[in-house]
Amino acid sequence: MHTDLYSGGDYAELVANRKGLESDLAIRFEIDQDRVFLSNGSIGALRLIITLIACERAQATKPPCCLIDLPNYFDTLRFIDCAGYERLGITRKNLGEFPTDGMLKGLGTVPDLMLLTTPNNPLGQPIPDECLCRLLEALPEGCVALVDRTCLNTEEEIPTSELLARFKGRDIVVLHSFSKSHGCSAIRAGYYVCASERLAHRLRRYDDPGQVSLLAMQELRKRLEDFALPKRKCADLKESMNLLRRHSPRIAGFDVTPSVSNFCLVTMSPRLAEVIRGDYRIPDASVFGIANHGMYRLALDEPGKIHRFLEDCSRSAAR
Repeated sequence: MHTDLYSGGDYAELVANRKGLESDLAIRFEIDQDRVFLSNGSIGALRLIITLIACERAQATKPPCCLIDLPNYFDTLRFIDCAGYERLGITRKNLGEFPTDGMLKGLGTVPDLMLLTTPNNPLGQPIPDECLCRLLEALPEGCVALVDRTCLNTEEEIPTSELLARFKGRDIVVLHSFSKSHGCSAIRAGYYVCASERLAHRLRRYDDPGQVSLLAMQELRKRLEDFALPKRKCADLKESMNLLRRHSPRIAGFDVTPSVSNFCLVTMSPRLAEVIRGDYRIPDASVFGIANHGMYRLALDEPGKIHRFLEDCSRSAAR
């Protein structure tokens, strides 16, 4: 075994742990390890990929363009705007079904980046498999598709391994986060996988091998040994949504939008919202690009908190 005089300290152990985790993921997806990247959560991966593409276009005569459906995750929108993109936003009609035709039309302009958040955050609704594959099939040369699968989907969906195999060689990157699937937001760990070696090489040039700490990776390995944890997380999300469905009709000035993911939107009357937001931290839907200021996003990970929230809403509405 070599004596490490290159990095010093326990950095070599950090790199070895990262390579081990990436190797495990590569085996799971049946792809080369060079196409798998451990990241410091979905936020870190989003920022890296969005910024990289913008930097590569720095000498262009016009700003980079990002095709994205709206509403969408506020940090995603923030990163796009801060990186100087021209945002080509395709809005869902009445927060309804995914605007496939509008997105396909947008691809005709050959944007630099197409960002697909599925399930959508904050709506909690996934892009249907058929629509997702149609968009990836239509991906033009020169456009990178980022499929953000940070949030859990409690329903069946096309596996990431199948997407990678079906679209092998295309400039597609799929993003996942352990924060949602394994309940470890404080660890800040996730990963992304590339469908093409060409895109993986581009991203590897900007990658920081030490972006996930050794302590975080050690804790992550413990969580990954609990194979049933993602299923329990999905069960919690379903329980929270069932609680909202059952109780919301009984609360005056309160309504809920169905979700199959980590988040959902609720609508509250101004009076109810004023009282409830004194005790609960819930973001206004306007930060996601929704004009309706009576809507708020709820995190569904803990059914116990949702139950208390509904009890408080019921008491406040009855006063």
